[in-house]
Amino acid sequence: MAWQPNPFVDPNQRGFELPAGCKDLHDVLARVGAGQLTAPSRVEAGAIGTVRSYVAPLYQAKSQRVALVVMNSERGALLIMSYRDGGFKLTLLLHRGSAFLEEAIVELFGEAALAKSSRTDDELQTIHIPLPDFWDDAAQGVIDLLIRGYGLPENAPLLFHYQEQKDTD
Repeated sequence: MAWQPNPFVDPNQRGFELPAGCKDLHDVLARVGAGQLTAPSRVEAGAIGTVRSYVAPLYQAKSQRVALVVMNSERGALLIMSYRDGGFKLTLLLHRGSAFLEEAIVELFGEAALAKSSRTDDELQTIHIPLPDFWDDAAQGVIDLLIRGYGLPENAPLLFHYQEQKDTD
């Protein structure tokens, strides 16, 4: 018997795990301010122990054209690290009711981290967190956020990719 689509699922609607108004990952990235993005050249699988190996090249490049996207679909973690206005920042989405994540953000980055946010809608808030100047300190902050804020074990599967901005000519 040939494959047939599920009659109860509309493939043109967003998945339940995406924020309202987003039908795919590209919509989410555009919403959190990742700019005009090209398709990722490749997505690599890793774990929390490999975060440093991805953050170091981002800091070495120090390019406003490249962002590092770190994702775990099981816990809804979507972190975007980028270089803007002379410094690195971490952008993430905070759902209302994410008490552990909010508490971890305050513990790791201070109350000011939540102040530098924009409310997207009633359920979702975009958080922009300045990162330390040294790449290893930034990587440790991301690792701690993944473990303490999202509750991920050290062997949790993560997806990494460098996203390059298009020229806006």
